[in-house]
Amino acid sequence: MGVHSSSQQPYLVDHIRQEKPNSCWHASARMLYGFWNQACINPLPADYDADQGLTAQQFIDLASNLGLSTLPRVNQSYGWTWMRDALNSYGPIWAAGQWNGPNHIVVITGVDSDGTLYVNDPAYPSPVIRNMGWFNQKIDKNVDIPMMYLAQ
Repeated sequence: MGVHSSSQQPYLVDHIRQEKPNSCWHASARMLYGFWNQACINPLPADYDADQGLTAQQFIDLASNLGLSTLPRVNQSYGWTWMRDALNSYGPIWAAGQWNGPNHIVVITGVDSDGTLYVNDPAYPSPVIRNMGWFNQKIDKNVDIPMMYLAQ
């Protein structure tokens, strides 16, 4: 997967915009599936149609329905080396947090040794660049599984 010792170059993940105000989780799941060249079924269709976002319990349902694996939450700050290693081991990461204010899902695609973080945010028309400080401040601390990946 092309790891560099000082960074994890961003994966080429097709950016997908969310189609509804609260469908970031749906667009992010589709990004993971697209990266691995798989078609994504319509996950949790009733929740998608309701457009009310997902609860922590629904994260578990989503993981089960789509075959996503979870990354355990750590009780400290995430460092760039942790993120690099996770990306190298698992590929792009689906991450829940308060990225733009309210609960929201993004896909982490890469990280540099200076903490630069590459993010596919379905609320924006193209990928964005953030940093690990932003990530640690915004990652959801109220759910046990704020990050998932598509196991290969």
